[in-house]
Amino acid sequence: MDRSGKTRWKKLKKKVINKYKSKIMLMKKIILCLSAFIYSATFVAQTDSTQIEAENLAHMIDSIHSSLKYETGKIDLQSGTATLNVPQGYKFLNGTQSNYVLTTGRFY
Repeated sequence: MDRSGKTRWKKLKKKVINKYKSKIMLMKKIILCLSAFIYSATFVAQTDSTQIEAENLAHMIDSIHSSLKYETGKIDLQSGTATLNVPQGYKFLNGTQSNYVLTTGRFY
């Protein structure tokens, strides 16, 4: 290409760029907004694994607590051999339930 050809090419390139500059900028903005939206949507859809684990643990603890039958107040132990008075705010588990709590190691 000679010098005049290069000059014409540069002028043509400049003319095309100026003509479509606003459309190119608009397309760049649209692509940027769409990619930001898609990127943020992926994080909203995901749930934190520690939150799920904490909810599972809380559910397990609640189910264990609800399955145990706590006793309070005046309790007769093993066919009246002894009487136990459990103060307010404390709970008593009988031998079977206490054994379950101590041996399973799953009571939190």
